[in-house]
Formats: sequence, structure tokens, C-alpha cells
Amino acid sequence: MSDKELPARLAIESQYARLSEAVRNKDLDALRALHTSEYRELQITGEERDLAEVMAEWRGDLAAVIEPSFQTEIHNFDLDGDVANVTVSSVQAFISSPSASQQFSNRIETTRRDSWTNTGVGWRLSRSERQAIKSWIDDKRGGK
Repeated sequence: MSDKELPARLAIESQYARLSEAVRNKDLDALRALHTSEYRELQITGEERDLAEVMAEWRGDLAAVIEPSFQTEIHNFDLDGDVANVTVSSVQAFISSPSASQQFSNRIETTRRDSWTNTGVGWRLSRSERQAIKSWIDDKRGGK
């Protein structure tokens, strides 16, 4: 890793830690602050969404779950000036409770290609492309 890559990688790892903390705290403002205003997310289906659409989904999801967590691991890091392309795997876990008497543990594993941009005031997520998703409910593999 070059002298320029290490500080960028450490800063982006720190941003992923902030993302995990924001999810755990259900802090939508902190989640939004990690993204550029031009953020785009490409789904496996080919659908592309903007930041407003992604935040609306986070708002609904976080309101409906108990004990959310989000952990990431960087697998590949490529720095090109003020843009870093990162291959990352993430594990999102939470409890869903469709009724007072029912609770289900959920785990979603995702592989993504994220692009981070150094905005001058820090690294912000500018694009995310989901490449693979696996899900489990109560340790039984789901259909995603």
C-alpha cells in the first residue's frame, strides 16, 4: 500500500465505523452525512436510486427493527486521486417483530462495490453497487 493509500484507507475505514454506529443508533442524520448529495445506489435488479430514496428506505427499515447492527469488511481498496473504489462485504443484523408475540432474528450479507469521494471536508460515499445479497431469518436461508 502506498503512502497516499494508507491515510485514505484509514479514513474510509473510520467512515464505515461511523456508518455502523449510525445504524446501531438509528441516526438518520448521521447516515445522510456520510453520503454525497449526488449519491447513487445500484441494486442487483439494475434499479438505480438516489440519496432521497435510499434515506426513505433506511427511515422505514430502522423504525421497524429492534437492535440493528451493521458491520463491514474491506476486501479491495483502489485509490485514484480523490476517489477510492472499495469492495466491501457487510453484515446487517436486526430483530423484526411483526406482532407482540413474534420475534425473528434477521441477517443480511451483502457484497458491494463502493465509491468514496474526498470532498475536501472528508470522505463521502458517492456510489454503491450491490453485487450479491444473502439473507437469513432465524438462521434459515432466505430467497434473496
